Amino acid sequence: MDPKFTNAEYILRTLAVGLPVDDDLKRHNKDTDTRRQSLTQRLGLNSPPAKDKGKGKGKERDTETAGSGNSGGDDDEGDRSAAKKALKKQHKVTRAECVDVVDNNVYVGTNEGHILHYAVSPVTVETEEPPEQHFVCTIDMKLGKKRIEQLIALPGQDKLVVLCASTLSFYSLSELRPVGSGMPPIRGVSCVALDERVPRSADAEYAGLCVACLRTVQIYRLSKTELRLEQEFAVASSIGSISHYGNYVCLADTETYKIIDLHKVRRGAADDAQLPLLPTQQPQKDPQSGKIIRPPRPSTLVVGPNEFMFLTASGAEADGDTLGVIVTALGEAKRGTLQFTAYPKSIIYDDPFVLASFASGSVEVHDTRQPDKTLVKTFDFSDTTDSRQPRRLCTTALAHISTELPVPEVIDTTIPDIAGLNAFVTDKAHREIVSAALPASPAGKSLSRLSRTAIVAIGSDSLYYVAREPPIIHITRLIADQRIEEAMVAVNAAQQPAGSKRITNTPHTLEAQYCIQLAAMTCLKNMLFDDALQYFRHGLIDPRALLYLFPDIVEYLGQLLIPFARIPLASGLRLLFCDIGDADTLLKSGSKQLLSDNSGEDQAAILISALMANLLEVLERYLEFCRGLVRAGDLSDAPFAPDAVPVIDTTLVRLYAVNLQKDKLYAMLLDPSSAVVSDLAADYFQKTEHYYYHSLVLKAQGDIRGVLEIWHRLLLGEQTDRWFGGMEEYLQLVQLTDSQSTVLAEFSWLVGVDVGASLRLLAHLSDDSVASIDADSVFAAIERQGDRPMRVFIERLLSAKHLRATRYMTYLVNAYVRQLRDYYMVDTSEAQSNRSALENGFKCAQAENLRLRFRTYLES
Repeated sequence: MDPKFTNAEYILRTLAVGLPVDDDLKRHNKDTDTRRQSLTQRLGLNSPPAKDKGKGKGKERDTETAGSGNSGGDDDEGDRSAAKKALKKQHKVTRAECVDVVDNNVYVGTNEGHILHYAVSPVTVETEEPPEQHFVCTIDMKLGKKRIEQLIALPGQDKLVVLCASTLSFYSLSELRPVGSGMPPIRGVSCVALDERVPRSADAEYAGLCVACLRTVQIYRLSKTELRLEQEFAVASSIGSISHYGNYVCLADTETYKIIDLHKVRRGAADDAQLPLLPTQQPQKDPQSGKIIRPPRPSTLVVGPNEFMFLTASGAEADGDTLGVIVTALGEAKRGTLQFTAYPKSIIYDDPFVLASFASGSVEVHDTRQPDKTLVKTFDFSDTTDSRQPRRLCTTALAHISTELPVPEVIDTTIPDIAGLNAFVTDKAHREIVSAALPASPAGKSLSRLSRTAIVAIGSDSLYYVAREPPIIHITRLIADQRIEEAMVAVNAAQQPAGSKRITNTPHTLEAQYCIQLAAMTCLKNMLFDDALQYFRHGLIDPRALLYLFPDIVEYLGQLLIPFARIPLASGLRLLFCDIGDADTLLKSGSKQLLSDNSGEDQAAILISALMANLLEVLERYLEFCRGLVRAGDLSDAPFAPDAVPVIDTTLVRLYAVNLQKDKLYAMLLDPSSAVVSDLAADYFQKTEHYYYHSLVLKAQGDIRGVLEIWHRLLLGEQTDRWFGGMEEYLQLVQLTDSQSTVLAEFSWLVGVDVGASLRLLAHLSDDSVASIDADSVFAAIERQGDRPMRVFIERLLSAKHLRATRYMTYLVNAYVRQLRDYYMVDTSEAQSNRSALENGFKCAQAENLRLRFRTYLES
């Protein structure tokens, strides 16, 4: 069946069509009616009754009538009427009257007083075919084949509450057996309702039952072990409908709709506890036929915390205009009134919607938030047979329309055209290949837990799920429509526990994570980079997948990066990657939307370059975030395997170089906990002429000799790198090394490059190292630089007791003399000032000591 309906978020799926209730009951009756013969039957004293009793009796009655002289016209007419009733009863069709569902267990109450138990496979959005069903068992209520009016499954208490023939019975839900003496049946019941304040969930400790018995209302507390009467009060008239929320009961008796305040009843203020609303419909006499027309049964409904709805119509006919009036427990109307073209046969509330079924077989969905024109959807079953048209709606305990779980999967790379695939392109043929290679959905595939409780529409032999579509479908549609913020609000709301009014920070489910990842990639596709980064962090998308947007990074990582086909991704997310293509394609297409038609190629190139820088920054920050998860030990929350850590660190080294993050790169390379693949980084820096970064990689590896060789070339000008710190950084490295052989070698090399810098290294050489210097060659290079370098060198040779030190004593004395001459004797203002200061100092000292000699003064 493909019902036609207007656009709204409710969907319809078939739960069962053509239920074999008659066959199941016949099979059950055949088994239960095979009874053991009595003793007189076994002895042959009394023959078993004829199988066709009605046929034999009919013949016998006809014979007796013919043999008598009495015409018996009235008797014949009575016999014919009785025969028609018997024939009608013999051909009575078994119909489904009420249903409840707990997971994959379906309980059907029939018009003949039976409960049928079926096991069905999950109902999903992806298929409209009825699920597989298996008949489990049946229960005969043995209450005169009266119809079962209501079934209430309570999984938290493991109970099935059954209303049949004005008797409320209790069965164990797991075994479908009557509960023992602790929960005797309640007789004389006209209607029953659950306390809607208590959720009907699997972990609920108790359930509240509101039972209308004749002119009495009883409030029960039902747990797994007992049924306890907590409150009881009388009413003036018989009750036709009742609903219950917390301290308030809304009921309809033969006179009026009213709301009862249970708190006031407990305090003894029974008169003040009743709040009359509107009169119920009364029987009316048809002016033409004179017959009394009985009105439809009144109906009440809980539509929110301390809010109720009731139906009212102008006449007694069921096909007249009807209003659904919503009031608070105080009788105030705070929401609009619903308008129905006919009196609904049943109504159900699914916040904030009211669903109503009608005698025509249609099901309407009304939005209680709208002030007018509340009808938002209609399910039309007019093109189906009468047995399949819904006659009633029932709420369920735990029934769901689910959708397939977006499980991260990999592509089978052994499929032709996929083998060896390590990247992706955006052409249509490639996308079709990837789509074909995505794993098929097996029958037992995991289903989304983010689904809403379904309502069951009951036909004579058919059952349908009516429910709002699973949130994941609604959310993905919002994302596809670029309504990202609305989608994220829906993600948070979908993860909240049922009935919760506060938004709490709950761990993301797999479905929520998928939706956030989808939002992140959609923002990236629209070049909303900041939003994309935010959702990347929330959705924890596998960072290796993002690297495939950058072909140069993929080439840089080589075999370290697993093929894109082997990265676990949900199929919808994988196809979105294929739609985006690579970063160049994305930015080129996106820049066209930002530039005017008159913009030239140069402007486009500048814009693309700026956008690429922003995109690389987003990638860098997300990889840092992922690395932070690893360092904090939160691998349980990480969306990637531990073997992705070297990929992250090695990529970050490259990004730091591209984004000019020298300090971060240096810290990364020297971090002992980093997992950088040094060979890849060194090879990349060498090819891209990042010589200084290449030396840092070698430095992190402990290859000081390799570092110094690169820095030699940089100091000599053979290579250039803006980030190299020059001579100061070079000297700092050499001075901090613990190897005297390295310092000595660098001193010998540096003498020919920069004598002054070499003398700074000389101070860091040990006496043994200085004693091993080739003094003659070094002196030859230093002598040309003047007296001061020569003096420093000779003094160091003397302190280290170099074998050739005494050979240079004359050079040292001459250096001292020249130094004194230059300091005092030359004809310069500086020398004259120095000489004057010396003379004045000597005179002052001699004034204190007349025997002081000039030589003694100099020595002091």
